[in-house]
Amino acid sequence: MKTLIGTIILVLFLYSCSDNKSKITKMLESCADNIVYENFHKAFKKSPVGLYSPAETEIKKIIDKDLKTKLNKYDDVSFEHKNDFGWKIFSLRYERYFNLCERDQKQFPIKFEEKYLNHKINYSWN
Repeated sequence: MKTLIGTIILVLFLYSCSDNKSKITKMLESCADNIVYENFHKAFKKSPVGLYSPAETEIKKIIDKDLKTKLNKYDDVSFEHKNDFGWKIFSLRYERYFNLCERDQKQFPIKFEEKYLNHKINYSWN
């Protein structure tokens, strides 16, 4: 009987630890996705509509991918855009953004959780 109770407590403890890690990972991903979109919007907001819309569609497709794909495949992706000064390159570095979010989460865990627990990206800027 004691062994059964001990086993149940251990299983519940392990489950809660893995659930917490999953929650943190989702918040980190949400943070990195947000940085991707904010950086994209800053770079492309003054671009002609013909350039903004297709690039936004591509950014949204990247954001919708799973975390492993984003970390492995989108660490150095470039998009060309035009602004008042001519053509420029927007570089997407997903792993770098994820690392910045991880640092923020470790430094400010309460603020980070409040901000990113149920965070949705604001796509209505354009």
